[in-house]
Formats: sequence, C-alpha cells, structure tokens
Amino acid sequence: MLGIAHPPGYAFYTLLAKVWQTVVPIGTVAFRTNLLAAAVGAWAVTAVYLAPAELTPGWLPPLFAALSLAAAPDFWQHAIHANAHIVSGGLAATHLWLLLRWQRTADDRYLTAFAVMLGLAATHPPITLMGLPAYGIFLLAVRPPLLRQWRRLLWPAGGFLLGLTPLLYYPLRSPSAPFGPTDMRTWAGFWRHVTAQGLRVNLFHFGWADQWDRAVVFWSLLRLQFPILTIGFIVAGAVYLARRAPRPALLLGTFVAAHLLFTLNTVQDVMAYLLLPFAALSVVAGMGVQALVERFTVRRLAPAVCSLVLLLPTLRGAADLRQGVALRDFTAADEWVADLEAHFGGQGRGAVLLSDWEHLTPLWVHLYTAGEHLAPEDVRPVYISTSTPWAESVWQHIE
Repeated sequence: MLGIAHPPGYAFYTLLAKVWQTVVPIGTVAFRTNLLAAAVGAWAVTAVYLAPAELTPGWLPPLFAALSLAAAPDFWQHAIHANAHIVSGGLAATHLWLLLRWQRTADDRYLTAFAVMLGLAATHPPITLMGLPAYGIFLLAVRPPLLRQWRRLLWPAGGFLLGLTPLLYYPLRSPSAPFGPTDMRTWAGFWRHVTAQGLRVNLFHFGWADQWDRAVVFWSLLRLQFPILTIGFIVAGAVYLARRAPRPALLLGTFVAAHLLFTLNTVQDVMAYLLLPFAALSVVAGMGVQALVERFTVRRLAPAVCSLVLLLPTLRGAADLRQGVALRDFTAADEWVADLEAHFGGQGRGAVLLSDWEHLTPLWVHLYTAGEHLAPEDVRPVYISTSTPWAESVWQHIE
C-alpha cells in the first residue's frame, strides 16, 4: 500500500521503500523494509569510504573512515530497522562524496549527479538540506565564476528538478491515500504538509544561554559513538585538511557546524539527525589517519601501525555486538498487537483506540501488509497527532 507519512511526508523514502519491497521478495514486508535500512546503511558506509579516497591515494584512511562510521552505535542502530533517517545519512554522505569527486576531476557530470541527489534530499526530511550553506560555499570556493557560467548550470539545474519529481506523489496519491492528508492537491494542503508546520515548535528550542550545555551534551554523545583515539584522529584530520586541503576542510567543517547548530537546538529525533554530522566526522577521522601515515616513515613498522589503527573501529563494533545492538529478539511490537487482538477481538465492544503513531505502526503493518483483520465492531484505531490533541479526541469519542 502507499500512504502519505506524517509531515513532511517522506516522498522519496516512501517510493524507494515501495520499489524495494517489490523487487526484493524476501520474507515479510516488514523484514524487507528492515533490509532496505541495512542496504542504505551499507551504501552510506561506502560513500564515506569514497569521500576520503578522493583526497588521498592510500587505502587505510578511507577504510578507517568507513569502519568508524559503521561501528558507531547510533549509525548501527539506525541501519538495522526500517526508518527514514538512515536514508538521510546516505544522501548526505553521497552529497559529500560527489562534491569532492567533482573537485578532483573537474567533471561537471558529478556536479549534475550531486544536483539530482540534492533534489531527492529536498523531497526527504528537511534535515538533509542543512548542508546547503556548506555546499554553496564549497562550490564557489572551487569555481568562483560558477554563478556567471549559466550554461554550465543548465544540466545541474535540470538534474535538481529531476530529483524533485517524487513531490508529484503527493497530489497524485493524496485524494485516495489509505491514510494521511487528502487535500494535497491544493497548494495550501501541499505546503502545510511538506513544510511540517505542525512540528515547528520542536525547532530552535534552546537559547544562547543553553549553548554551552548543548555542547557538553554533544561531547557526551560523541564519546558514545567513537573511541577517544578516534576523536583524536578527528582533531588531527581537521588540522591536516585545513593545512593541506582547505576547500574540503571548508566543506566538511561548514557541513558539521550547520548540522550541529540545527540538531543540538532541536528537541526531537536528535540522535537520528546526528547521523549526518557523524558521517562527515568519520571522513575527517580518516584524514587524521592520513596525517599519521605521512608522519610515519619507518616502513617496516607500517603493518603494525595499520593493525593498531584498524583495531579502534573493530573493538567499537565488537562492543556493539556484546551490548546487543540488534533486533532479532525484539518482539514487543508483535506482542502488543497480539494483546490488542486478545483483548478486543470478537468482543463486539465498538471500542475506539486512541493511539500515537509509535503504537499504531505495528498494528498498521499487521493490518495492511500481513492480511490480518480488525473488525470495526470490535475496536477502531484512531491516530492522534499534533493536529488532534489527546483531550479533544477523548471528548469527541465519548458517547
């Protein structure tokens, strides 16, 4: 089935998941969608490998960057279950790689490919567009007269418009969507949903006086993702890039700063939004390893140094496995649906179940993808969102 997700709609993820579920007929629909998260996570790791590979001919820095991201618990957790945020991370990592490749090759086909991916990002959660300041500054730093070379911009502009085409899904599907808004054929309904107007209260919640505390929070979260030595490589990589590759340093530094400014002042989905700066910081960590490699001139000790460096993400990944960062034993969602059926099934109570989307999602999966049935004379689920507060909904259904 194809519905319209909560604001801002996630058009690209919805269509991507539908295509994936159709062409990868393995297990249940839920399992396939979990598998999509793993596949996108694998691509994000690949893009993080490719990004530093554009800056150095060695294999160790890119491999260290990729393994560091793959072993980060936040990334690991999002890569093993169905969610749109891992796609945000994959898109952002792709943006960074394509821009660095464009700089190295001076081939405008990569700029067009970047524009397509940027357009797709615009049809995904807006968090993926927080990198726009970094992208714009980098483009002008690499090619200052770019804005005056309008013929060079025709293909990228066309690519960007091509990337926006998933937005057409909303007006085409909205009138008949099984759930979600039905007024997205109107400009007002379309704009209200894609700009997530009902969720803006979550943005920039903290003031200037809170920024030090937010920085401390970020340090704590960073320490949970990377070993302290890896963080040291991030610092070394930032210094190395500033000295040896100032334009990539500008891209990565501005990207991280813009995302942290937004994410650390948001009160919702902070760990999910941090996937994007963590990906960029992994690239910087890889360049920190490059700084070490260039300083280490004793070749006979090189294998030992490489082994010690790669041991950091390996141990981090082993810790993830030991701590049980996995979902193979997760049964709470299915148990909740089973309890619901046991309590209401066949009772004819005509009950109304008011619920948030976290609890309704497993129920929807069972109803819409597993062919299970919930009789309306037994219980009728009602989705509660910011547009329909709890208290008002309760009074509306009291007879």
